Amino acid sequence: MGDVSPEDIVRYFAAESRGHMSTTRLHKFAYLAQLHAVDELAMPITDLTFIRYTHGPWSLDLSTVIEDFEAGDRDILVEITPSERGVDRRFRPARTLASISWTESGKHILQDIWAELGYVPSEIVIALCKAASLFKDTKFGDEIAFGAYSKRRTKAIAALEKARMGETVRLPAWGFDWDVTKEEVGFSADNRDLKGVVTQGDTRQELEANMLEASLAFLESLAKAAQIPA
Repeated sequence: MGDVSPEDIVRYFAAESRGHMSTTRLHKFAYLAQLHAVDELAMPITDLTFIRYTHGPWSLDLSTVIEDFEAGDRDILVEITPSERGVDRRFRPARTLASISWTESGKHILQDIWAELGYVPSEIVIALCKAASLFKDTKFGDEIAFGAYSKRRTKAIAALEKARMGETVRLPAWGFDWDVTKEEVGFSADNRDLKGVVTQGDTRQELEANMLEASLAFLESLAKAAQIPA
């Protein structure tokens, strides 16, 4: 059992989005929450598993939860409308939204994801997932290996803590691989998956927050130029 149930992930993002949470966006937010938890806590916050799929990370477990809500769960309403791909689904809380059960760490993770990505366009959120080596290095249809990713990250953090000025360590963060260099003050980082994305930070925590910001800014610039990666 994780820090947050899959049902409560749906409830949380449905409530925050006020009825504008689509199925695709929900899968990506749940994936990024899981990834953020692995980065921050060295463990997932839910029991959800994800596979590499055509439109980014996808979870059969989460799809089953969504089907249960469609069947008439009282605290989430699923609105279904026709679309080019078949149907669109939007999730919104009913009049009496059930309270969400979560640990403080689970609450922190979900709130982080909403604060950073809640108003980011879906094509950018999808690209953020698909451009990262954690996703790209997974074969189509295979489960995304958070466990192996976490082990690599733990080793990299230990190496970074011992690094001398000028030394570089490859650090997994937000699913991407970064070349992180110890500077006289703090760290600098180059994104190996998104060439040209660089950032820095006085601490590793600040650096990783800036990693997400820099990656999003880069993807947004590509979107404006109609060059978003497929």
